[in-house]
Amino acid sequence: MLKFAPVLDGRYTQDQRRALQHELQVEDGVICLPRRAEFEFLRRFGEIAASADAVWPPIKQLERK
Repeated sequence: MLKFAPVLDGRYTQDQRRALQHELQVEDGVICLPRRAEFEFLRRFGEIAASADAVWPPIKQLERK
């Protein structure tokens, strides 16, 4: 299990902070994640940039059948 203490951007309002803490499941100032979720979490909410050679999104188009 990994533990992170998030530091939110100071420009958020108190309501936005509460919403983010709820979304990120912050309890007592800490986010707990299983190790397998670290990359996805940091990619979505943190500091990891997309890889220049990543093909994203994986679905280019959806055709209704």
